[in-house]
Amino acid sequence: MVIWGTIGAVAAKKLVPNLPTVFIAVGAPVDVGLVESLSRPGGNMTGLTYEVAIETWGKRIELLKEILPGLDRIAVLKAARDPNSIYAMKSLKPWEPLSWELSFGLLKSMRWMDWNMHSPK
Repeated sequence: MVIWGTIGAVAAKKLVPNLPTVFIAVGAPVDVGLVESLSRPGGNMTGLTYEVAIETWGKRIELLKEILPGLDRIAVLKAARDPNSIYAMKSLKPWEPLSWELSFGLLKSMRWMDWNMHSPK
């Protein structure tokens, strides 16, 4: 089976754990429990990841600040059921004390009215 994305890959592992599966565009396959490691996945899953290092999430914010030096507020949306968002939000914590307000939003559905913004405490 070939699966695109983290949500689908996690569901596939739960529903058909013995079926050989190749995933594409999974954010943190080791962290979400799909494979044992990137170099030696083990089990019946292997594939391509776009996030080799979780540190890149915070680096993206640094680059955004360099591109837009007057930026003073950043909103980060996370999908409620996306397992990658847990690791992405944790990786942004070191960048909170810098010179801008970092807010997080929870996207509960695809309708824009359903998301809630909050500032981390």
